[in-house]
Amino acid sequence: MTDVNKEPENKEDINEELLRFFSDVIVQSAAQELKIPSEDEKLADAHCYQYGYCNRPFGTLRTQIVEFLADLYQIHTTEHVHQAFAEADIYNTLLFYFEYHPYHNILHQRVTQIFTLGLDRNHDEVINHLLYQTSLIRRILDTSKLLYVGNNDGGFHTFTGTSGHCVTRGFLVFIRKLANKLVEMQKANEEISSFLESIPEWAEYYDNEL
Repeated sequence: MTDVNKEPENKEDINEELLRFFSDVIVQSAAQELKIPSEDEKLADAHCYQYGYCNRPFGTLRTQIVEFLADLYQIHTTEHVHQAFAEADIYNTLLFYFEYHPYHNILHQRVTQIFTLGLDRNHDEVINHLLYQTSLIRRILDTSKLLYVGNNDGGFHTFTGTSGHCVTRGFLVFIRKLANKLVEMQKANEEISSFLESIPEWAEYYDNEL
């Protein structure tokens, strides 16, 4: 019989057990709660307001889950938590909601925090996954294209302010922050540098937007 009062053998055992627990939470629970909606669900989510179409609110529970994921990513060594993020495809899920809810700045701030930390720590496994297995770069470039085309207000990612001028929606600030972080990391990571240089659109984006 296991002695419930028995102290763990050492600190490493505690950390390993805790990380296994958090990994299970990410893969089994968080991923399920953050499941990307189907096409039919997206249609049901959309509602028309005076300023355009807006999706059903992200909700308090899912916002708290994203905050938990961001805090966990910051506190624990990225490589350990990263494996669970990769297995559950959390990175791409967060990027989807990043654009799906263009007015949710708490969501944008936390998602930006996660990707910035992943890039800052400059761990090869994490960097390679962010570059080759997520839609990070593609979403940055596609968002830039949609900024200027799509509707009479000037683009999908702008709306007409009270002054009558086109106003950029808030989440584009975070998109540019991620883009600037990638530019900064080009100097520190050869893989990032060569990857960005291999994309002709990136040079154009850099010249016009950053």
